[in-house]
Amino acid sequence: MGSLSGVATERGMKVSTVSRQISRLEDTLGVALFNRTTRGLHLTEAGHELQARASRILSDVEDACVMVTSYSSAPRGILHLNVPCTFGRRHVMPHLAEFVASYPEIQVDVCLNDATVDLIESGTDIAIRIGALVDSTLIAKRLAGHFSYARSKSGLLVEKWRADKPRRSRPT
Repeated sequence: MGSLSGVATERGMKVSTVSRQISRLEDTLGVALFNRTTRGLHLTEAGHELQARASRILSDVEDACVMVTSYSSAPRGILHLNVPCTFGRRHVMPHLAEFVASYPEIQVDVCLNDATVDLIESGTDIAIRIGALVDSTLIAKRLAGHFSYARSKSGLLVEKWRADKPRRSRPT
């Protein structure tokens, strides 16, 4: 193990601070972790056990941090989508194969559902909804306005633009 002064120097601390921290830990655990002599410090059996277990724990924490950090390098995992049925079939499903090809480490779980669901409780990552947003603490972004039209037998088009934006030309 060495000496308290060696540990203190290595850690950039005062010897008295290191000594107090060790004493506090020993008091908390109710067991001596070191045999102290004029020649240095030696771990007790309890000290060896604590060091071995703490080393494994620190190694596991380091491995977990490395694994979680890898999520920032490339998107991966399961993406849970909740989309209205008709909209999903027309506008989401046709693009899914291209998305999965672009992001092979992402699995997409699409739920086509016209009912309003509790996004948190259902584990939904992204939901697309049509219509007015119910007051919510969730993060929402308007994707587009809603354009509806009806065609008569004579081909006359009746349009209605549902948005706070100017009217656009009708679709061709």
